[in-house]
Amino acid sequence: GYVGAWELSIGRWFWLYLDKFRLGLGAEPALSLLSLASLTFADVIVADLFQIKKGVFRYIFEGLMLANTTVSIYLSYRFMVPTFTFSFLFSILSAWFLQSVFKEREHKVLNIFLSILFLMLSLGLYQANLGCLFVILLLLVIQSVWHQKVLLFKQRVKHLFGGLLLIGISCIFYAAV
Repeated sequence: GYVGAWELSIGRWFWLYLDKFRLGLGAEPALSLLSLASLTFADVIVADLFQIKKGVFRYIFEGLMLANTTVSIYLSYRFMVPTFTFSFLFSILSAWFLQSVFKEREHKVLNIFLSILFLMLSLGLYQANLGCLFVILLLLVIQSVWHQKVLLFKQRVKHLFGGLLLIGISCIFYAAV
């Protein structure tokens, strides 16, 4: 495997498990295809989070999400690309479950658990994708205000601080692992 003591010492403990999942292999084009599949899945989730309906605009959105500088940089690090892309996917899944906590009345405990779990896994791979979660949540708040959804200001503040609390709890659990 490629996981050493240094990577583990800087908090990237999930590298070990991802390396075992892919059997320590770094063969191309399998890693790039796996990574593009995980990025595509994340992009579909982002489009759903922002309620981008099917049609031309959705195809353009998802195409731009895949054809950007970050994806090119990720793919240039051939052996590390699954680490970066799965971290991104897990941060997006965390955002998905976090917003589900406030949207759905059922399964709140499960959604909280999954949001915390996926953020911990994301941080265990690559901590920089914590920013992706914050940007997604900020854009969801802006979208809510822009479309003047029925949420009162008090509810928006409650959702914002609830989300920040769950992110904080995730970070504490991540640091404990």
